[in-house]
Amino acid sequence: MATSITISTQRYERIFGRKPQGFGLWYFQFPGGRVFTHLGFYAAASQAATDHAHAIRCCMPLLIQVSA
Repeated sequence: MATSITISTQRYERIFGRKPQGFGLWYFQFPGGRVFTHLGFYAAASQAATDHAHAIRCCMPLLIQVSA
């Protein structure tokens, strides 16, 4: 079964004026108020958030919002 997971950086870009990058504590907001955090580089954090969405079998299609 194909899944559709989208990570939106619009809110982050509006606040910081650039795309997320580098090392930090990253927050990913899932529908329903669930928050996933990851300490590390953004690329690894976004992959971890995607893996987490699969692990919890979140509803599909899924929009995850990045925040700082």
